[in-house]
Parts: sequence; C-alpha cells; structure tokens
Amino acid sequence: MRRALWFLGLAALVAVLVIGLTQAGGGDSPEPGAGPSLAELKRAVADAPAPLAALYAQANQIVPSSPEDFERRLRALRGYPVVVNVWGSWCGPCKAEFPIFQRATQRLGERVAFLGINLIDGKRSAREFLDKRPVPYPSLEDGSGRIARKAAPGTQGAPITIYYDASGRRTFIHQGGYEREQDLIDDIERYAGA
Repeated sequence: MRRALWFLGLAALVAVLVIGLTQAGGGDSPEPGAGPSLAELKRAVADAPAPLAALYAQANQIVPSSPEDFERRLRALRGYPVVVNVWGSWCGPCKAEFPIFQRATQRLGERVAFLGINLIDGKRSAREFLDKRPVPYPSLEDGSGRIARKAAPGTQGAPITIYYDASGRRTFIHQGGYEREQDLIDDIERYAGA
C-alpha cells in the first residue's frame, strides 16, 4: 500500500512538472514556419493607408520605447482600430498564439493597426523569437513592464491583448492566449469595431 502511494505521489509530481514546463514555455510549439513568412505578411499590408503604412514600415522590429512613446503611437493611429499584443519570448502561450496574430494581420492589417509590446525580455531572446515568428508590425521594448502596466492596468504576465477603437479609447483587455484565429477576429470586430 505504501509503495502504491509513493508511485502515485511521484506520478502526480511528474504531471505537475510537465504541465508547469509547458505553461512556462518549455516547449517551442508551434514549430517555426507554422505561420506566414515576413515577405507574405508585408505583401498583405502593402496597400495600407499612410498612418498604418508608417507603423508597418518597422515590421518585425523591436523598438526602444517608453509609456509616453506608446501614447504618441496610439495618437498617431487615431481613426483606425488598434490591437496591441503583449508578448515575451519566455511565454509558451505567446508562442502558440503568434501564428494566429500573423494570419489576423494578413486579413485585417490594411484597416486595423497591430502593435506589439515585448514584455521584460532579453534583446537576443526577443530577436530570435521574431526571427522564427515574424510579424509585419513593430514591437515596443518594455524591459521594465511600465508600458504594459499603463496599457493594461491590473494585469500581469503575457500574453495580453488590448483593444482600442478608432477614437483611441481602450475598449477591452483580453488576458491569456488565443487558441483560434476566429476568436481573435471576433474580438477585433467586437471591441475594436473593425
């Protein structure tokens, strides 16, 4: 009896460790290449209006930033719905949802502004992450978490998706990852008015 309990305890410990590593990003799924290439993504937003084209000119870059820079960018995008994705290379759910953001940007990027916030990440790790999962929009470097705290008060960690309507008003904060592209598209339509 004692031996059976010991094995059950060991099995429970292994299960907790496996789940914890998966949630913390111990795996690297989906496999690189699961989403579109940077060239395909750039073609999809090539005819975007000038304010969006200016944003997308910094495709797949990590841009040094501050909360004030973030607010300036939002003001420059007035007139367009904005979807902001907070991510980190250390975040397993971020890896899983990036192909969803890639495809959503392909579909809606000429009428919706997409922007990333790279949360508390090493420059090299973040760069490697984007090399495997390119996006046609920039990500603001947020090494201290100040931008994310201002953009999504009361939230922690990543992923977080923040929605703004065309007037620049924050309308919704989604904590956690998206598992289906249609769920993201539905939220963009519902909360950003796209």
